[in-house]
Amino acid sequence: MSDTSRPQFIFMRHGDAVSGELTEGGIARVQATATRIKELIGDERVVIYSSPLTRALNTAQLVKNILGAGDKIYTHAVLKGGNFKELVDLFRSLCEKHPESHIICVTHQPQCEDVMG
Repeated sequence: MSDTSRPQFIFMRHGDAVSGELTEGGIARVQATATRIKELIGDERVVIYSSPLTRALNTAQLVKNILGAGDKIYTHAVLKGGNFKELVDLFRSLCEKHPESHIICVTHQPQCEDVMG
């Protein structure tokens, strides 16, 4: 982390899924993405938040396993589908809770687009 002690957010869309379950291709892409994140951040502190939907939770679990990111995945309903203001409020609260962490948010396509523009 930088000297500013501000969290860095990493937004991930869940892996490709059919009927809520990750496909083989989805699992492979999540594993490749998590491996790349591990290369970029090394052993720095990571906190994972996920949508409570199964495909997002399964994605978050794969990421957690590869990163060795503690023993808990936090869920938040706003990551399932909230409006932009709710997302901003969530991110502000996460900054206060985890000021020296990388915060990975596993969410869904619409929320990723809201955040990224």
